[in-house]
Amino acid sequence: MKIGLTYDLRDVYLAEGFTEEETAELDRADAIEALEAEIRALGHVPDRIGRLKDLVQRLASGDG
Repeated sequence: MKIGLTYDLRDVYLAEGFTEEETAELDRADAIEALEAEIRALGHVPDRIGRLKDLVQRLASGDG
């Protein structure tokens, strides 16, 4: 089964000028990598989508 992963990477928002406090609840890359590895270990195919903006772009281009 293909499983789409949506997430908000903290580093992306920090690079956009958000503060440490504003991004405290967001995901770290290592957490997404661990989740992806577990999904793969269960025999599924993870598909990294990213944040809402990325999802909308993919859907608009017909990738869904």
